[in-house]
Order: sequence, then C-alpha cells, then structure tokens
Amino acid sequence: MLQRVRLADIICCQTGYNPATGRVSAIGKDFVYRWDPVRESAMQRGLNLDSFLLLPIAARLSEKKLRSPVLFWFTPMNDVFVVTVTSKRNVDFMDPFHSLPGYAEYGEDYMRPHSRPIVYWDGETVIRTHPVLDATTQGHLVADLGNLFGLTVAGSSAEQYKDIRENPVDYFEYLAVPEASEQQVCNWNGTTFTVRHALCIVR
Repeated sequence: MLQRVRLADIICCQTGYNPATGRVSAIGKDFVYRWDPVRESAMQRGLNLDSFLLLPIAARLSEKKLRSPVLFWFTPMNDVFVVTVTSKRNVDFMDPFHSLPGYAEYGEDYMRPHSRPIVYWDGETVIRTHPVLDATTQGHLVADLGNLFGLTVAGSSAEQYKDIRENPVDYFEYLAVPEASEQQVCNWNGTTFTVRHALCIVR
C-alpha cells in the first residue's frame, strides 16, 4: 500500500494578499509550457507527461540537496500547462525548467484553485505526490494530468491500469499510480536517483 501524506502537512510557501479573492493566498514561481512541443519531445524520448516533468525535477533535487522543503504544483490549461514552485525560502529552479522543450514564459503569481501537488522534496527524499480526496482511496489508480477540473487520480479497471502502465507513450497524459511504497530507481541524463510515491490527501 502507498504511503499517505496530508497536503496540509507538506505545504511550504510564501503568502500575500490576493486582491482578486480578498484573501491571503500562497504565492509561487510559475513556469509555463505549451502542450504541443512538450508532447512531441516527450514522445520522441519514449516518455509520458509525468516522466517528462518528474525526471528532471527529481534529478535536480537529488543533485542540489536543498535543506528546505519544496513543493511543486501542476496546473493544466487549454493551450498551456503551468509548473509552480513553492517554498518558504527563495529557491532557484531556472535549471532545468528554462531548458525543457515547450517552455514559454516565467512569472510569479498566486496559486490557482485547480493546481495540484505533484512533487515534494522534504529535505532528503523526492516524493511524487498523487492527490486524492481522502485516505480511504485505493485500488487500481490512474492519474489524469490533462483534467482541467482539479484532482487527477481515480480508480480504473485492472485491464486499463495494466495497459496504461505498460504503454506510457500511448497514454501521454495518464499515469498508472504505483501500488507499492518501494522507492523507484530513475535515471535522467546519466544521473541515477530514487523517487518515492505517496497519495496526497488534499482535504
């Protein structure tokens, strides 16, 4: 069974008054990407969207070994998607984000309501966080990173889960969420590192 973490326990961000909502909101550093170049580049490397994002982020974290926690968020939109970096300290993540294919722009903004946590660095370990509503979620879980409504993880049939797991390029925006808590050994551009997966309870 996968480890469970609560979003409330891992949020790490700077905050400010958001005039659009009239409330104090989290602030993050946004990296914006165009879908089409990302899809083309990822598929040429035999990667789905999850691996396209996770591998360079995890490699950088493993190499940099930041002392303070960092939480990465993913927000899909119609023509672009946004990766947002939040931390209580100022963290430089221009590399690798500026060099990834499809990169369009950079900025700082308030967190969007339908952003979801995707990678957490706790100061020692890279954790791929899969957002769910509650701790009872289980079964053959699939993440839909193209879902514009917020949460991405839902149950699927055993057959569909197996097909997505074995054919990641054919299901570019989907991920078969690992069912066990063992660390995943990964490699990116010659750098080997480990990633742990966890369900992230968002309420």
